[in-house]
Amino acid sequence: MRKGIRYLVLLIAFAVFVNLLFGAEPKKEELELTIYNQNFALIKEKRWLYLKKGIQSVQFSDIPKTLEPSSVRMKLLKSVGKCVIKEQKYVNDNLYWQLETDEDGGYLVETSYLSGRIDWFAAYNICIDEKEKSADLNAWVSIQNQCGVDFDRAKIKLMAGEIHRERKPGREYAPKTLAMMSTLTPSFGETSFSEYHLFALKRPISIDNNETKQIELINVPGIPIEKQYIYNGSLLVYRGREIYEKEFGTECNKKVRTYLKFKNVKDANLGIPLPPGIIRAYKSDLEGGLQYLGEELIPYTSPKEEVKIFVGNASDLAGKRTQTNYRKYKKSRTVEGLKSTYDICEETFKIVLKNRKDKDVIITVLEPLYRGREWEIIETSQKYEKIDANTIQYEVKVPKDSKRVVTYTVRYF
Repeated sequence: MRKGIRYLVLLIAFAVFVNLLFGAEPKKEELELTIYNQNFALIKEKRWLYLKKGIQSVQFSDIPKTLEPSSVRMKLLKSVGKCVIKEQKYVNDNLYWQLETDEDGGYLVETSYLSGRIDWFAAYNICIDEKEKSADLNAWVSIQNQCGVDFDRAKIKLMAGEIHRERKPGREYAPKTLAMMSTLTPSFGETSFSEYHLFALKRPISIDNNETKQIELINVPGIPIEKQYIYNGSLLVYRGREIYEKEFGTECNKKVRTYLKFKNVKDANLGIPLPPGIIRAYKSDLEGGLQYLGEELIPYTSPKEEVKIFVGNASDLAGKRTQTNYRKYKKSRTVEGLKSTYDICEETFKIVLKNRKDKDVIITVLEPLYRGREWEIIETSQKYEKIDANTIQYEVKVPKDSKRVVTYTVRYF
């Protein structure tokens, strides 16, 4: 009786072994996702296949529903013999291969494919102190999975940059669940990759289907910040006008824009690559609570670069830009014996800046010189700086509850 039970146990164990060796679907040994911020991912997985000599079929069923079949690739990494792929197909969310081998045993393969509905984005929160001199910066990376399968203990890499694709997967609605992970040490390492930036998570994570997982990127207190007011009074509405027409570019914008700035440097406990994302600004009120100021989409920011956030228009500041003089005339010139005429244009602008705040402010005035490539400032009420080929800039200190006037005359030729 005992011999019979022992024989039965051995028989069952052998059957299980054979099933694991040749019949069961191979399990993933290693899983890696490179997620692009265009709602798709490159998925790579390694599996041991235990194959018999000859031709046989292999099936993977735990495959995303959003897989792109033409992107599937299988690569042999280790083997006891030769393995040739005879056929490959994708049917009803399953991948099938017909393989031919010349030896029984183990074959380590890597399969890779593209899949849609996997996305990532960064979101920043900056909380400014009451005096507007420093701020606490916190950032999270959110990974969304809507591809139809769960990923267990996957290595994650995030690619920032615009990859050219002939067919772009569409963005979908937000997943149903949200998970958050926080660490005391930096979660990501960044490297340059071709024309893009690759952020690698330093530990594997699991993310279920229809889940958004948030991973803390940075948490830095006490970053020095600056507030900047910028006035650009020109609306520059073309409406089919000639550039030397008197009214061209004279429409007036009266709003002064408010920006917050900080430098991505080590002295501010930063100096790390910052992926693109929405940054939301908050400020402490007199009671210590936070109030929302505004938000901006920032691009990828390298170390030592500046982050600039437009938070809205200043309610106690205003500007007015007026064309006070305009003159157009012709001049003649002779080049290599040929006489010709060309247009000369001169115009004068008056910019009035008003400050209704209870403190002095500095307003940066941007003036686009849009009528021609060749120009010169022939009169100005104060010093200016040339920013680029067609823009000058004034820094104007406006006392509290007061106004200041800037005038200049430009000649185009």
